[in-house]
Amino acid sequence: IFEHRERLLKTGELDERRRDQARAWMWSLLDEGLQAAFRSHSGVKNAIPELETAVAELRTTPAAAARRLLSEFLGE
Repeated sequence: IFEHRERLLKTGELDERRRDQARAWMWSLLDEGLQAAFRSHSGVKNAIPELETAVAELRTTPAAAARRLLSEFLGE
């Protein structure tokens, strides 16, 4: 284990992996924050039950429902 770690340190691979992990963590936190803001938006929150039901009952497509929710969130 120690030899493997040393090899990774010497080649710079360990630092590169840490940088990749940090970037992935940043995007994960951003995704979580955006989803929380999206779901707590009053227009979105009110439209979700209706649209989930419409999608489940095949009265609308997932894409159309998503477009409507995004439009509600963006105030379009």
